[in-house]
Amino acid sequence: MNLRELYLGNDSYWWSSRRQRNKVSDISALAGMVNLNRLQLGTNLVRDLSPLKDLRGLGYLDLGGCPLKAESLGVYIPRIVSNNPGVQLEYDRMILVDDDGPNDPGPDDPLVSDPQEDGSWEHPYDSIREGIDAVVQGYHVGVIVMDGVYRGPGNRDIGFGGKNFVLRSDNSPNSCVIDAQGSEAEPHRGFRLSGVFAIDGFTITGGYGEYAGGVYCGGGAAGTISNCIIVGNRPEKTGGGIFDITGDASSGFSDIVVMYNEPDGISVDARGHVEYFSGRIRVAGNDIVGGVLFDTDSYTDLELVDCNVVASLSGGGRLIVPGGSRLVIGGAHEINIGHIECGGKLELRDDAWIRGSSIEIARDSFGIHLYDGGQYN
Repeated sequence: MNLRELYLGNDSYWWSSRRQRNKVSDISALAGMVNLNRLQLGTNLVRDLSPLKDLRGLGYLDLGGCPLKAESLGVYIPRIVSNNPGVQLEYDRMILVDDDGPNDPGPDDPLVSDPQEDGSWEHPYDSIREGIDAVVQGYHVGVIVMDGVYRGPGNRDIGFGGKNFVLRSDNSPNSCVIDAQGSEAEPHRGFRLSGVFAIDGFTITGGYGEYAGGVYCGGGAAGTISNCIIVGNRPEKTGGGIFDITGDASSGFSDIVVMYNEPDGISVDARGHVEYFSGRIRVAGNDIVGGVLFDTDSYTDLELVDCNVVASLSGGGRLIVPGGSRLVIGGAHEINIGHIECGGKLELRDDAWIRGSSIEIARDSFGIHLYDGGQYN
């Protein structure tokens, strides 16, 4: 093909799944375009650069805002530069973390490190804290954490240190786990956050604290948690999965699963506060408490399985009560969400009410039940 210039992607990178729809992720079709000279891929969802590794006519390549895999940064970008002398290349500089890197004398032990570790492909840091500490504000866009189970010092009670960057796994939450190993005798959470933050692609488990087991959002914390599984955390008081006391700041949750934390899943201690759900949200065997408003967009699917909710829900999203499960809404809160699909049993208690939502009740469901002033229209 004789194509010399190709421009794909020109809007700003954004966490919401609404903005990520219709983005380019697979560029395998570009492998044979040997005459390409200018290629604009910025702000798309490109992760794998291997299709570009043998091109030799590139003069300009924009990858800014693309969530590139560590291999693309460490292997394919150097090869692209070598094959295309003088190419003008734009991409996000990232720090790499790997608990069993190629030159790590103590795999899975954050206290025994590669003496040359510098956050590169060849010498990644072996704890998340070391990677965060190495971030240079304004130069590095974020930290990529390679597959593994991260435990011990430097891999729990994680904060962003006042820096604005993205912390993300290289692949998925199924293959990148932060195990805080917290207990009453030795409390540790997965994250302890203040200020801005962006977390993407982890399983967060094993946390224990006075408030929050998995993620603690302190006063002034404002950011996003995306593509995460928060499971098996336990606090002394409340906020098993997430505890948020952010005051006037707001946080967003996109494509997350919160399940089987104790005693609840999400607890927000800020009355009149607004939090945001986007994408696919699944809360199972956990409660959502705090009396706040959770807003949704039209791309949100909020699946609540065997939950009690003491909060309000609004926006254009879809609330799903799967078959065989039970959802209880209580505490004089309003459900004003775009659409409700009831396949199980939905209970409205203590003056809770549904207003303005379209409702679809499955034939074999237990339907909607009203107690103590609960109502819908």
